[in-house]
Amino acid sequence: MDAKKYLQSQLEGMWHLQKATLDSVTDDIVMKVPEGTVSPIGVIWLHLVRSQDKFVATLMGKEPLWLTEAWDQRFGVDKAPGKGMDWTAYQQLDMSVSLLQDYSQAVQMFVQQAVDSIDSDTLDETIKMFTESDPKADVWVLLIGHTLLHCGEIAALKGVFGGKGLPF
Repeated sequence: MDAKKYLQSQLEGMWHLQKATLDSVTDDIVMKVPEGTVSPIGVIWLHLVRSQDKFVATLMGKEPLWLTEAWDQRFGVDKAPGKGMDWTAYQQLDMSVSLLQDYSQAVQMFVQQAVDSIDSDTLDETIKMFTESDPKADVWVLLIGHTLLHCGEIAALKGVFGGKGLPF
């Protein structure tokens, strides 16, 4: 199989699970603070999508939509919750499912444009992401794995709140 086709197939599977997990999230639970130290669904969702935006922007050598389309202003924060940050302040944001869906849709189109613009040979190229020379293919794999991990986290929280976690 061609590497680009394989990447496209993996992204489609990721988007299917992401959509299936997030479609039943309601405004009643999106910012509900669960017991323990886990963040609300909306904060995790924002982190998940912002990470996709950042990874793809880095892969393409562009600025993320977070900045170019003023999503930072729409969400009312300079930075989305990221690795190593204290996410507590994000629990106070007034996030709606609609706003998160809009950002998710914009980022999905951004990701698809990136995939459309690559060829299989460019996946071996390296970029500065986490180290000085990360293979682009590894960044794509991390983007997919990171998304799936957080979809599982969100599904578990939906179950805690009395809903159906995953749709299967």
